[in-house]
Amino acid sequence: MLSNTLPRLLMTVLVTLQLVGCASTAQRDGVVLELSADGRRLDVSYRFARATTAMVFARNPDDSRSAHWRTASADFEIVREDGKEWVRRVDGGRFSTAELIVPAAYRPLPKDYAAFSPFSDGGLLIHSGRFQVCPVGARKDGEDCEGPWSMRIRVPTDVHILLSGNRYERSADWLDTSDGTKIYLGSAQPAADSSFIQVVDPGLPLEISGPMSESLPKIMAYFEQKLPPLVRRPMLYASYDPDYAHGYGHQGGTLPDQIFMHFYGSVWRETDATGGTAEDILWFFAHEASHLFQHGVSGTRDASWIHEGSAEAFAYLALESLGLVPTAYLDERRRRSVEACREALGKGPLAEAADRGEFSGYYDCGLLMFLAVDNAIRTRSGERQDLSSFWSALIAGNASDEPWTSPKFLSYATPWVGKDLTQTLLTLVTDKHDDPGELLAGLESR
Repeated sequence: MLSNTLPRLLMTVLVTLQLVGCASTAQRDGVVLELSADGRRLDVSYRFARATTAMVFARNPDDSRSAHWRTASADFEIVREDGKEWVRRVDGGRFSTAELIVPAAYRPLPKDYAAFSPFSDGGLLIHSGRFQVCPVGARKDGEDCEGPWSMRIRVPTDVHILLSGNRYERSADWLDTSDGTKIYLGSAQPAADSSFIQVVDPGLPLEISGPMSESLPKIMAYFEQKLPPLVRRPMLYASYDPDYAHGYGHQGGTLPDQIFMHFYGSVWRETDATGGTAEDILWFFAHEASHLFQHGVSGTRDASWIHEGSAEAFAYLALESLGLVPTAYLDERRRRSVEACREALGKGPLAEAADRGEFSGYYDCGLLMFLAVDNAIRTRSGERQDLSSFWSALIAGNASDEPWTSPKFLSYATPWVGKDLTQTLLTLVTDKHDDPGELLAGLESR
């Protein structure tokens, strides 16, 4: 019987936070984090060189820390206030150390990466960003909690570390920045090919692992041919937690040089549970792989259709070109996106979708928008150029790495697709539509 029971690990992570960008930086000379794991539990110790009244977590997607993490001492508490999670003393006093007890279990987070993704053989994938903290100094609101964080991880001799495409024994050091990174701890041996280095859970059903092994290299090769190459081979992690007791599904994402997919729930073991999902998994991987090949080009929060919609379109075009899924599957994906986009636009402009809690609108509408862009480029160039040609030029001209606003992006796209289409897309993004179906029908006919 497969189990996600973790091996008896003893792991220590030492993290020194070198904070930048806030008024009290000069007065802060470090934070040390000691993370030890024993089975399913992580004991996290934060040590501050200078006493503080509170510490704030850098990433705050929800209240799951305050709901599920515990303080080792009753003198401390984890609270969520003003959209952030904090650790502080109950009496409001200053402190230089704090200890937390964290269950090493998978817990999905809204628009963020899970702290832990267990493997069925006892391995564990950890997201470092979940543990980034800042002591509260002159800024009482917890703003400007930024790195870099200089991190060290230590493990016993029977466990190795996979980090940034490299294997380490006993310990590893790295500089954690921005969204953090994924770190594998376990006994699995990574497999490598010309496109990526992979750690695939041996417990994944063959109906999932088979199509992945056969098709993923083809998808990577497609993007390598169509878009500027990656600087380094990315890591691919595919983990499986069959004992997850709160339903089943799969989630994942990308970080620099990393793609990760997590499958959870016992239903994946059943032979009929994977029916109809193999194509979805390939779509998911193609979407996430395209994010790597976007080379950091993205939109602002209200223009998330730029990076999410283009990733959807690249997935569509890759699977279509490679013939990895039936045409009927792609037609159905497109039809569902039309319906979902129509519903999203019926509630307000696409630019406000995130504020309405409807982030999926950026995927559905964005797919249709970028398929129209691809078609326009092909038509205007006599099939000599396509969406990947446009995106390659975008990468070459994106020297600032600043997120694009919708107007700026569409202005850049105008010479490629024409004013009529960019005006239609801008209207879709910024205006409220009484009849979004008519607008989408016009987009689909292009």
